[in-house]
Amino acid sequence: AYMIDKDGNTIADVTMDTVTVQNIENEAASDSELQDLAALHKSMRNGQSGVGTYSIDGTEKIMGYAPVDGTDGWSLAAYAPTDDFMQSTITSIIVTIFLVILAIILILVISVIITGRISRPIKDCANRLVLLSQGDLNSPVPTVNSKDETKILTSATKNIVDALRDIINEEDRSLGAMASGNFDIDINDSIYRGDFKVVADSMHNINTKL
Repeated sequence: AYMIDKDGNTIADVTMDTVTVQNIENEAASDSELQDLAALHKSMRNGQSGVGTYSIDGTEKIMGYAPVDGTDGWSLAAYAPTDDFMQSTITSIIVTIFLVILAIILILVISVIITGRISRPIKDCANRLVLLSQGDLNSPVPTVNSKDETKILTSATKNIVDALRDIINEEDRSLGAMASGNFDIDINDSIYRGDFKVVADSMHNINTKL
């Protein structure tokens, strides 16, 4: 960092060699390499604030400057090689990209896990209902330990299979007894729930008429 006064003279610097001796705008008249820096010094003398770049000995530098309040036209400048300044930015960009990629990977992994937990019970229930439609009443029904909708789905599937199996078994018992000549039977009405109650009524009518 360094400071110049209203005439462009260096009045503070990291080395005493330039203090009260150096005036970049005057030196730029004979050194074209200082033209960009001289333009920044002119803005500083005009009381402006800003950021600019210039090149010295093949090294590009970036500089920020601002007037010093309460002084007679003094201005403060801070500079650094552009590569050094950008290194932290580049590092931040790399870290950000890495974190974004890591986040995407984690999201994909979590999505696959969650999707598997949801789709697997649904697929298992669908397969079990296909077996049920083919007359299979004895294959096991898939179960899950979660507390979400998949639990409701598997429980409902189990209830359907169990209810149909109980009804078929009860009809087999009752009709088998009647087929053997035994009409003194008790038909278990409790398993005929909802719309299945008409089946129980029909069983009673068959038993009574026979």
